[in-house]
Amino acid sequence: MKRFLIVIIALGIIAGLSNSAYAYPDFVTVDGYFNSRSDESDGVFDPDDNTANAFSMFFEKGIYRISVDSGAWSSMSFNDANGSFWLWSMNIYLDASHNFLLGDNTVSHSTADEALSTNAGKSVLITQPADGNIWFFIDDPDSSRDNDFGTSITAKVILVPEPVSSSLFVLGGVVLAGRRYWQKRRRV
Repeated sequence: MKRFLIVIIALGIIAGLSNSAYAYPDFVTVDGYFNSRSDESDGVFDPDDNTANAFSMFFEKGIYRISVDSGAWSSMSFNDANGSFWLWSMNIYLDASHNFLLGDNTVSHSTADEALSTNAGKSVLITQPADGNIWFFIDDPDSSRDNDFGTSITAKVILVPEPVSSSLFVLGGVVLAGRRYWQKRRRV
């Protein structure tokens, strides 16, 4: 009976730790350079061609928390060449019905540090339903802006354990602790 119990506990722990084998990037960096939407680089959204200029990364099926990490991108107004301001925003696209915005692309800041610190606590929880690509890009909601700074933003990616795996892991620990308690109690 004890051997059977140990095997069950071991299987639960293995299942709980199996999430560490998932394939996903630790960080995602988006290049924020574009020039009046005619000279867009990878990571900048083209509204006329869906995600043509977005870049994709492979994620296995799972739940991911993507949070603000570093950087900011600067935008300039055509009407005022001196009117530069900084933003932190990253669009995350799974499909037409699952498009997420991390940060804020409408609130401008006077410095890159201010843009980063204002958004520092923000994150989005994304469920990848099957193995496949997720697209990342910057989308400036005001097409009159011209960003010539070549800046970039980086987001951190964390795998969120599935509830079943976490439950099995905790259950395995509880059973081990209970077994140890009962063994000590019998000795006394």
